[in-house]
Amino acid sequence: MRRRRREIVLTMLLVFTICEVEVVRSLVALGHQVHTPSLAYALTRVAPALALLLALGPFAHVPTTFAGKRLPGWALTMLAPSSVFVLACFVYGVFGALSFGMRTALGLPPPSMQMQAFGLALPFALAAHGVSGGQLWTRVERLAMPLRGLGSGLAGLRVVQLSDLHAGGLVGERRLRRIARKVARLQPDMVVVTGDIVNANPRDAEIVGKVLATLNAPMGVWACLGNHDHFVDGNAVAEILERSGIRVLRNRGEEIRRGDGAFWLAGVDDTWTHSDDLEAALAQKPAGLPTLLLAHDPNLWPQAVARNVDWTLSGHTHGGQVAMLKLHRSLSLARLITPFVAGRYERDGAVLYVSRGTANTLPLRLGAPTEVSLFELQAA
Repeated sequence: MRRRRREIVLTMLLVFTICEVEVVRSLVALGHQVHTPSLAYALTRVAPALALLLALGPFAHVPTTFAGKRLPGWALTMLAPSSVFVLACFVYGVFGALSFGMRTALGLPPPSMQMQAFGLALPFALAAHGVSGGQLWTRVERLAMPLRGLGSGLAGLRVVQLSDLHAGGLVGERRLRRIARKVARLQPDMVVVTGDIVNANPRDAEIVGKVLATLNAPMGVWACLGNHDHFVDGNAVAEILERSGIRVLRNRGEEIRRGDGAFWLAGVDDTWTHSDDLEAALAQKPAGLPTLLLAHDPNLWPQAVARNVDWTLSGHTHGGQVAMLKLHRSLSLARLITPFVAGRYERDGAVLYVSRGTANTLPLRLGAPTEVSLFELQAA
């Protein structure tokens, strides 16, 4: 299996390299066609050099996947635009080959200089956008959350969901405080964090706790843990968050009540490390109460549907980080790991909402912007 994986990765690397070489060749060819000396120099010298620099990302990263080593933070920062650039080159190469075949078959002339320039600019433009506005522009998604039998006392309750903060390394205190300011403007009654709170060090939960403790959420700040939290030390992450006043639901639940309204808020641990126990999270739930479940991995949702959980909030997917969600949710890299990529899903009266995540592991977003989700509870 390990050998097959190596062969697949090396084959992909070869295909990507061929596409990148085609981009460089096209840049040089276009540079020889233009008559402006400075533009010709940029196309034949500067742009190819930049393309070759961006193309180094996979060559730096692939050996670490076989050796089991981590790249340093600065290398991950460089890898982000490289990843987008490599994918864009692949698209350019595929469409270029299809275009060449159609033109040859139909006897059409080659594309104009303007069309060539537009096609060659796309990989660079997408890489620049993916690591700037694409990953820093956080959208607020607003949704109604109807719950059967909720009661009027909790109708209108505002719940803000954060997910996949990945604190530490590329996501520091400054970024987290910017997120907290955005949350504060939404005036939440309750804040929930659906896992992957830290990225590679349990001590980074201290930063998250310090920042989230500044939020004025009368019904509290709650969290469940994700796979990254367990990879580093789930017990340590949970203990640090609890000391900061964040209530961590690890395969358990609590009744949330205001006036005559109540619901069961439950949380499960990570599925990747087999730490989840949905039965335990629902065991103490009073009969007749609606349920809101925090589960980092959306693949747990079918189990929640079978146990009549009303709403499940998840994360984990990041929306794929590189996707075309506006066209269709399946056009996402996250589709490789789950059928529940992003947004709202409904089955047998149960609802799942998958956050695209509020931060990143790699600093890039293309077609799947980061989000803060705001839910307003309604009595169904």
